Amino acid sequence: MRHISNFMFLAGAELKVKTACSIISNTVCEAQEGHFCEQQSEGSCVSARKHRRCEPGEFTPSADTVCSPCDEGTFSNGTLSKCQPHTQCEQIKNKVTITAGTMFSESECGERNNMPMVIGLIVGAVVILVIISAPVALVYFKKDRQQENILVYLILIYLAKSGYFVVISGS
Repeated sequence: MRHISNFMFLAGAELKVKTACSIISNTVCEAQEGHFCEQQSEGSCVSARKHRRCEPGEFTPSADTVCSPCDEGTFSNGTLSKCQPHTQCEQIKNKVTITAGTMFSESECGERNNMPMVIGLIVGAVVILVIISAPVALVYFKKDRQQENILVYLILIYLAKSGYFVVISGS
């Protein structure tokens, strides 16, 4: 078995290493971006040529005249020899998908808007504050009103003892 480590240099700039050689295997080459594999040997591309331009949503895997549609979750703008996976915006910190990717275009990511969550937290805090403070306020004002009634009663007693004519009507 032969082990070729610099095979792609002999084949030309149209190829790139897909898998480097090891003790038990040869180097495996593939066509560079914008090229297609014209000839293969033992699972490795040995000759590549520049491919024709595909339509968006297609790529050229192995033949110049055959464009193949991109698989779901991938895209090509028509200049790629491989379809690229769409960016998963939600896996990027503070990013969300604004426009989902198609077979013709990449996903569009944008900043996550946290304003609805902030407003919800503020409204929730205000509601909790009102729920907690309402009983406290009722007890406080009821206590104040009782003290106010006692004060009015004491003033009336004072006025009656001082000789002022006071009419007290009961309810």
